[in-house]
Amino acid sequence: MAKYCTHCGNPVNENAVICLKCGCEIKDSVNEANNKKTSLNGNVSLACGIIGIIFAWIFALVGHIASIIGIVYGIKENQETGKSTGLVLGIIGEVCSVISSAIGVMISLGLV
Repeated sequence: MAKYCTHCGNPVNENAVICLKCGCEIKDSVNEANNKKTSLNGNVSLACGIIGIIFAWIFALVGHIASIIGIVYGIKENQETGKSTGLVLGIIGEVCSVISSAIGVMISLGLV
């Protein structure tokens, strides 16, 4: 499949980063789609991790669900970019949810 400069339309080498005719950067639609996907995974994992931490202490079931979703998307983000912020927040949210659930069970049984 031939590759063309998005600015001037000149045919360029498949591995080209800059068009030799006009000097503009060659944009690769596949890389742009991957960057959008990666940022989506990062944003979802980050948001779900934060929601998981907050809801762990208010309504533990929502904390569990949000944290697990955050962990899944955090793993995807980590595999694609090496970033682990969302994954770490998801894990922290899940730990908080487990602790909150355990405290709730102990209170309901009259142990605390």
